[in-house]
Amino acid sequence: MTADNTNTAQPALEIVERQTLDLSSQESRDATVNEMANMISMVEDAKTRILQPSIHYGFIPGTQRPSLWQPGAEILCQMFQWQTQMDRTSEYENWENGIFSYTYKCTLSSRHGDLITEREATCSTQEPNYQRQIDRGAPAAQFRETVMLMAEKRAYVAAVRAAGACSAIFTQDDDIVPDQKPTPVQKKVAAAVTPEAPKGNRWKVGEGEWKYPSAKAANEATKDDFSAFVFPSGKHAGKTLGNTPEDYLDWILTKESDPTFRYPEWITAVKAYRN
Repeated sequence: MTADNTNTAQPALEIVERQTLDLSSQESRDATVNEMANMISMVEDAKTRILQPSIHYGFIPGTQRPSLWQPGAEILCQMFQWQTQMDRTSEYENWENGIFSYTYKCTLSSRHGDLITEREATCSTQEPNYQRQIDRGAPAAQFRETVMLMAEKRAYVAAVRAAGACSAIFTQDDDIVPDQKPTPVQKKVAAAVTPEAPKGNRWKVGEGEWKYPSAKAANEATKDDFSAFVFPSGKHAGKTLGNTPEDYLDWILTKESDPTFRYPEWITAVKAYRN
């Protein structure tokens, strides 16, 4: 899936609407229920045997179901041999005020061309994740293609979840739940380092809660303060900063200018750890 500047970049799929199911007999009803049960079972098997946490799906704190990510949706799409059609259905570009918004529709059909479902999704530079960077001086135009790709991704994942009837297994992608991001790294660092207050009570902000109260205090922290921070997910989930390979920390720092990186607090921790 790639963003393009026209609605005709992809050849239109020949899609035909599915025929109405014949549910007049118990046999046909049983066959329909069995087909649905088999599909859901395949999704659950794929989650257990193929999909990997932090690669194909992730977790939103406070929810019971993992969120399906694009790599996981792509595996399900290939497994069921679904065909996809991506179309831009609306766009708004205001270069003077730096506002870009795009809506894409993802159409899923069976390998025989039968329509399964359609889902639309929108992404805009006015969303908090992009607006914060724009407010800090980043040109809005640099996010233009990023929001296109994000709208495509959202539509794609939503269509796959609907087609696979797996909303009970996976929830929405965590990039569209801005208020439910992972706990800030400062709290995790403090809890991992010691249950007692660090020297000078730098992290004390409330009963049972510890964090750096300011960027200045974080900059004054020592390498030892951060060495016990444990990565909660990812390739080195469960490892502390002090025991994580340096090349992985290098990779995290390369994500500093990537607005789609899910864990900007990791960047904060690595930079403070290396200072």
